[in-house]
Amino acid sequence: MNLLRRAFAGDQDAWYHVIEIFQPLIRQWIQRVCVKFPDLIDEHDRTEAADDAWLKLKKGVDRQSHLLQGDDLEKPLAYLKKCAERTTLSLFRRKRRRREQPADNTQYPDRSNELSDPETRIALSQRLEKVLSEDESIVIEHIYQKGYKPQELPELFPKRFPDVDRVYQIRQNVFRRLRNDPVIRNVVGLSDQSDHRRSAIEEDEHRRQKPQGPESLKIELETALEIRKERLMDTPCTLDEETLLNYAAGLLSAEQRLVVEANPDCVRKAQVLAAEIAAIEASLYRLHCPDVDSLHAYYHRELEATQHLVIHRHVETCRFCQEELELLRIMDETPLIEPSPLTRVRQIVEAILQPALALQLRGQALIYAASEVLLTLNTRRTSQGIPRWTIVGELRMPDGSPPDQPIEQVLAMRDDEESITAELEEDGTFILRDLAPGTYRITVCTPEKDIVIRSLKIGID
Repeated sequence: MNLLRRAFAGDQDAWYHVIEIFQPLIRQWIQRVCVKFPDLIDEHDRTEAADDAWLKLKKGVDRQSHLLQGDDLEKPLAYLKKCAERTTLSLFRRKRRRREQPADNTQYPDRSNELSDPETRIALSQRLEKVLSEDESIVIEHIYQKGYKPQELPELFPKRFPDVDRVYQIRQNVFRRLRNDPVIRNVVGLSDQSDHRRSAIEEDEHRRQKPQGPESLKIELETALEIRKERLMDTPCTLDEETLLNYAAGLLSAEQRLVVEANPDCVRKAQVLAAEIAAIEASLYRLHCPDVDSLHAYYHRELEATQHLVIHRHVETCRFCQEELELLRIMDETPLIEPSPLTRVRQIVEAILQPALALQLRGQALIYAASEVLLTLNTRRTSQGIPRWTIVGELRMPDGSPPDQPIEQVLAMRDDEESITAELEEDGTFILRDLAPGTYRITVCTPEKDIVIRSLKIGID
């Protein structure tokens, strides 16, 4: 606890040791999620979620100073674990959304942050309730807000939807109406279609900017072809909206697609329709799901009764939230306190280089003194190509006898890379192998203290 208090008081060295001690524990909590959801949470995500958990812990302790009072390490550790749960859940939700809606809609940027505002969500929900029929509400709610596939709806509601084609038809009819509804367009942020096409004046100006004069026959031919193409672009599209929607959704046959693609104006209109529908779909996605903090508080039963009941009724039928609750359950069932990190919460002693003692030995030996023990290191280069180094070290009393406490672990860390663990020999020495050139921090762990060399340069001047 003293180490934690020093860290939160601004001691950067203490912070380094706190992270070094407990980072493996955080990664272990998240690792179980990686195993369960390998397609959504990978090794890079595990590092990102762990880093964000430390930031949440720092903010939380600043607001809840009681976490550092007394000598009970379980309180701050439990809070750290909840921070890791929230950051992992947030990352999981973001990646799930990107996978569900991978298209890059550059015409209508993602407004999910704006739609997270309660008043905006309520306005959108009320409008949907007013303009959608019962069958339409079931389709939109189950597909976009609860995570069901269209093929599942005929099984759930056989009397309403005899087959999946009926579900697709209803969905398309809904989007045709929603994209023309002024309230929905305003909430979703759709601009007028006229913004997506140049006016006739702009087209004429575009033509006048083409190279003029007998510069070359090639330029004249290219200009003629472009003018012909532009005239084709000016040919209005006569296809109905349903056909263009089917084209945008990929539901037309090859012959029907050729008819649409023969007219650039039809293709352009279909692209506008697709962009607007994608924006509406994004606004409907998980419209009624609780945010990360609320779902996390629900899982840990930290909400008041009314709010808990509201979320409970929602998660009973929401597959999105059920999957996230499973994630929280996996992390929650991971033991809070593991013996290995706790046994390392002990005194930290800095080892100081003793040049005079090193001169008495042959070779490249370095001797460090630390709290009544001497730490001797010998370095040697072990490869001729890409330079690699080996360190052989031992811990002794000043009179040369074995230390009163055995070495439990030796770690070497360069910058922010993963720690390298030494091999422990039966004679009490340790070996760090295959070290790249750089500046390392060496930590020798004994039952009661960590002996630390802050900066050891290997293979560099």
